[in-house]
Amino acid sequence: LEEIERLSHRAENLLERAYLLAEGEVIEADLLGIGMNRTAAFRVPDGSAFVGKPVEEVERAHILATLRHTNWHQKRAAELLGIGVRTLREKMKKWNLKAEKEVKAEKEVRAGV
Repeated sequence: LEEIERLSHRAENLLERAYLLAEGEVIEADLLGIGMNRTAAFRVPDGSAFVGKPVEEVERAHILATLRHTNWHQKRAAELLGIGVRTLREKMKKWNLKAEKEVKAEKEVRAGV
């Protein structure tokens, strides 16, 4: 799952770069590092990492990766996931998914800092 997060971040950076370099509304393949005689600039996982894992575990990891990708912006994460914000919040509560800064703040409150 860390591999998926890394590749997702890399793909986002690649697309942002291509967007900035594009002339007009079309991003040509050469801006992505993809051409007739070239391979893709990044590798797409085949999904074998998920084989044998419960769907709920894969879903939790996917939601967590998306939340981190959006810097814990719940509305944007929900849009990327294709679910409603309320559904996302219910799943976050169910799996106790919290931003690292939120967890740190809770620990400080408990410690009396």
